[in-house]
Amino acid sequence: NLANRVQGNFSSYTEGSNIPQVQARFLQFETYLQDDWTVSRRLTVNMGLRWQYMPPISSWPNNTAFFDPNFYDATKAATVDPSSGVITSDPSPYNGLILPGTGFSDKAKQVVAPSVYNNPQVQALFHGLPGGLINNVYNTFAPRVGFAYDLTGRQQTVIRGGYGMSYERVEGNYIYGAVSQLPFTAVASLASAGNVDNLGSIGTASVPTNISNSAARNLAPPRIHNYSFGVQHKLLNNTSVEVNYVGSRSTNLTYRKNLNQGAAGIEQANPTMKQRNALRPYKGYGEIYQYTNGAHSNYNSLQARMQTRFSHGGLVTLSFTWSKSLTDGSTFDYQPQDSTNIDADYGPASFNQPKIFVASYAYPIPFGQH
Repeated sequence: NLANRVQGNFSSYTEGSNIPQVQARFLQFETYLQDDWTVSRRLTVNMGLRWQYMPPISSWPNNTAFFDPNFYDATKAATVDPSSGVITSDPSPYNGLILPGTGFSDKAKQVVAPSVYNNPQVQALFHGLPGGLINNVYNTFAPRVGFAYDLTGRQQTVIRGGYGMSYERVEGNYIYGAVSQLPFTAVASLASAGNVDNLGSIGTASVPTNISNSAARNLAPPRIHNYSFGVQHKLLNNTSVEVNYVGSRSTNLTYRKNLNQGAAGIEQANPTMKQRNALRPYKGYGEIYQYTNGAHSNYNSLQARMQTRFSHGGLVTLSFTWSKSLTDGSTFDYQPQDSTNIDADYGPASFNQPKIFVASYAYPIPFGQH
């Protein structure tokens, strides 16, 4: 309550050792080929191919840490008290954590705290891994093709269609917070309630630490397929109508998976274990959030439009879209209710807009046009 706040009383207290800074950088290179081929007076074909090289984001001092299950040694796992959730034994406090590169350079030591780069347990986390801890992906070729066909040859009815593939760089948030967790930031939690003016008299408790930012070593750029097919027809000299099917399918989307989530029903099966942290797969840690691929989405729509140009200037456009967007990961960091079964979250996207009507009018001012 307010009285306790004013007096500095608390029921729990947690404090981090420092506030490190990420020194992030990345490279991106793209190239493409494109050609428009007039097959005949009535048919035009568009073709293209893009290649995107998007190495992962990295922090040059090598001060980003991920959790990798392949480096977790169960024989060195922490022991967690089932009634209090406090760690009673932790022979390897950084069990399963990995760092990029082979060590800290002299320049990096100006950024990293001495208590970190002089710690042998931290030095053991280097395994010669890439700077961004994620493997480069080179197979990011994105073809595209389209066509336009004059159905009657009188430029009144045109059929159009197309398909294109593209890739998106993974959002950088998965690494920005990786400098503010173990082993670069230690967290101390007080064991009981107290007052901020007398912290030293209260014993500290070693509790499982959350790993908020980690990523799968094979995290790849999400892939999007776009396709459309439609008919455009000229009703009058100044009016045209068109109807199009427009869709997309996205695969390899990222989401935030909790690696340390217990199996469904594990707490009910162990009623004597009062603390969830004692039942987790990776003892010594709380939640372990890993950005990984596996979510997908699809979008299907019917789009209609009518456009009229007036002889004395002005343009009226009426359009209507009827669509549905389904996904099991509405955002790049979507966290499913059950990390072992993301398909259970499949349904309408948070940005789904089934019906959209737009009317617009553009009028050229009668002066200053030339």
